[in-house]
Amino acid sequence: MEVINTNYTLEQTTNTIGESRKSNHDMVAGTFSFRANDNRKNHCILLSSRFNNNSREENGPFPGWFLQIVGNKFSLAFGNGKKWTSVISKKAVVNNTWHQVSFSLNNKTKRIELYFDNDLSYMENVTFRKPCDYINVCALNNKKEFQFNGEVKELKIGDMLEEAKTDVSDEEDDSVIDNINKSKDYIKTIQTCIKNFKEDIESLKVVKQQIETWKYRGLQLDTLLLDKQIKDYETNIMKFQNDMKEHLKSLHIFDTVIKGTNNDEEETDLENRGPEELYDIYLSNLYEDINVINNAEDVVNGIKSKGVDIGNSLEKMDNQRNTIIDIIKNTEIDLSNRLETISEMMQVITINEDE
Repeated sequence: MEVINTNYTLEQTTNTIGESRKSNHDMVAGTFSFRANDNRKNHCILLSSRFNNNSREENGPFPGWFLQIVGNKFSLAFGNGKKWTSVISKKAVVNNTWHQVSFSLNNKTKRIELYFDNDLSYMENVTFRKPCDYINVCALNNKKEFQFNGEVKELKIGDMLEEAKTDVSDEEDDSVIDNINKSKDYIKTIQTCIKNFKEDIESLKVVKQQIETWKYRGLQLDTLLLDKQIKDYETNIMKFQNDMKEHLKSLHIFDTVIKGTNNDEEETDLENRGPEELYDIYLSNLYEDINVINNAEDVVNGIKSKGVDIGNSLEKMDNQRNTIIDIIKNTEIDLSNRLETISEMMQVITINEDE
């Protein structure tokens, strides 16, 4: 998670710190990492915005918020002017282990969120009473009550959280392009092998015809074994091509679903275009789909930054992008295996010809 409109940062500390900051009284969000020592108190507070520089609550009763450890439970507590309420993490705190925390309190969306090691806990239809413009790190207040013994680092506080950008990194983008290029090379070689295999079958048929002419001249030659070999080779190559067509159909269906087009209208693609062209089209379309999702994600993040509740839209985009990337990678693996299969078939027919 990333913080929007950051107004306070702290690189690292093992000491209690109290500082003023300009805050948004309707929205607050933050991220940081911490590691608790073995000698920490059973109840300690890592981050708090309740008290001013004189350790007095300016906007009581029950104002502000704080992040705490109680036993091995981590929670985000907040006051609504009447009582304290806590959002509790499902995961436990482990001493001498780094944990990552992101949190958000938003009176506009009436939602409180706590991410503990990327695991989300939340409450809806709740609000918090505004704190003062002061923050304490590693304690509740400047009196060092509920002091935390450990280390806090990479603290950022601002107005809202947004999903960390998950568009394909340059390295992963290069990997996807490499998958596509390898797939195109594989299918090109496969098509050449299919052509050569069929030509070898035709050569065997020519041999059979020659043997038949010899039989007419009185030679006693048995062609049953040759007939069986030709039939087996024709069956194998037909099965090989049909299997590849089925894989192309699955790509075709996924491609039409993504584009939102009618599958029946484009079914003729599989009949009118060769495998090499179709793989090129579908893989190129899938790569373009990744770029479309990345651009849409930027737009949605912009909407979210304005305080609009977008639900799990970003999560759905991320899942769809990962699905497309997996299909591209699996296609390369599939075609590599098919090339190995047709190469083995070629070796068998060559050996038999040599014999």
